[in-house]
Amino acid sequence: MAISEPIVILGGGHMGTTLATRWRQAVASTAGIHVIETSKDARAKFAGTGITVHGSIEEFNLMRGILVLAVKPQTYPNIAEKIKQHLVKGSVTVVSIMAGITLDELQKLTPRSVRLMPNTPALVGEGMTVACNPRLERSARNTITKLFETAGRVVWVEDEALMHGATAVSGSGPAYVYAFMEAFENAARKIGMPHDVARQLVVQTVLGAAQMAKLSDEEPMLLRRNVTSPKGTTEAALNRLLHEGKFMQLMEEAVEAAYNRSKELAEGH
Repeated sequence: MAISEPIVILGGGHMGTTLATRWRQAVASTAGIHVIETSKDARAKFAGTGITVHGSIEEFNLMRGILVLAVKPQTYPNIAEKIKQHLVKGSVTVVSIMAGITLDELQKLTPRSVRLMPNTPALVGEGMTVACNPRLERSARNTITKLFETAGRVVWVEDEALMHGATAVSGSGPAYVYAFMEAFENAARKIGMPHDVARQLVVQTVLGAAQMAKLSDEEPMLLRRNVTSPKGTTEAALNRLLHEGKFMQLMEEAVEAAYNRSKELAEGH
């Protein structure tokens, strides 16, 4: 993708770094990709990447382009006024990836504000981004869509309340998958699989199963049943994993906990 405007990311944490790195690989920006990060140690990791790093937002006024807010939502109220002073309304599109910060709050900066929830697989071009601003003009929406499509898939929702669910499912979701993989690998090693073999088997199994689910019209329940022969090895495993619905219940409780925390953040807690 080619873009003539600057892309500025405020915050060089995990997600800010992920997006900056991906866009450096996939986006041709004649005005450059910039990261604003106050931590000297965090700025050091961008050395030699071709990404321009700034120590504070005071170093320049953003006249045009895209400003991505990738700071912790708890810190946003303390810096909102400073951000507002250093951008030009109507010329800059503000993209927030902060969980819980509402469109009403963001539009105090500019009406051209968008709530997004990406996830870390964006780094390898397999991210999932959910976006929301029902009133955003079509040209700005198209630019945001194309930009984040360089990092994976993009879905727009018209109801902002759905952003809590997006945070709980796709935003936090990679961590759930990694936790499952961690447990899966540990179980494989416990029955005697070498560490490197266990890693390969688990990673490729998860990758292959996800790809089949992506390409299939069948529900996950049916795909699971297709692998499960009566009185076979898979059934023996699933009888333990799904015993009394505890696995399903635990998954529901985990997603609900993330969902509730997103709502708490929106309420300032």
